[in-house]
Amino acid sequence: MQNEAALAGTLAAAAARLALPPGAALRFAAVDDADGTLPAQLRGAAPRRQRGFLAGRRAAALALGAGGTVGIGADGLPGWPAGWIGSITHTDDIAAAVVAPAPAAAIIGIDLERIVAPALADELADLIAPEGLPAANPRDVELTCAFSAKEALYKALFPRTRQFREFTAALFRRAADGSPQLTLAEDWGEGWTAGTALGAQQVVAAGHVLTVVWR
Repeated sequence: MQNEAALAGTLAAAAARLALPPGAALRFAAVDDADGTLPAQLRGAAPRRQRGFLAGRRAAALALGAGGTVGIGADGLPGWPAGWIGSITHTDDIAAAVVAPAPAAAIIGIDLERIVAPALADELADLIAPEGLPAANPRDVELTCAFSAKEALYKALFPRTRQFREFTAALFRRAADGSPQLTLAEDWGEGWTAGTALGAQQVVAAGHVLTVVWR
């Protein structure tokens, strides 16, 4: 538990460098600290799934503060309070949530990943980033950056478009200053057309990659 708390603190310090929408908040919660009441649809789920869900809702509640509570829709997506949008992610140890006032952002998505082992990065590279990986970081780090960015993008757009997409649906690149960039490789619906470019807010810390995509 202490290790998870320390990890949450390290990631929170790193996340403070991210540029978020006005009024947004990002918070972390340790999975082992998670408690609360499970919705009916998760009472039969595996303990790991239950703990991750509760930790994610704890992080979301911390991010919202007095802004309200997070429900769950029939489709399993978070039910954000009126006037808010948000996104939740978790690993086996840590959950994170980001929220923003709806007028400040049309979409927002978050993803947290442990950096994969080098051998696994080599195995997954063609699947996750068939467009090729930048050389800004070691291959395992860069593969995890690409994976996390595409996951955050998907989580940002899915609530709006309800479009399932493969990793080939977006390209991961780096701008001249090294910042991560995503470009839609196909139409995602609702005006999110092929060629649309989005920046990804991303930090690497404590063996993890944290990404927030918003616009």
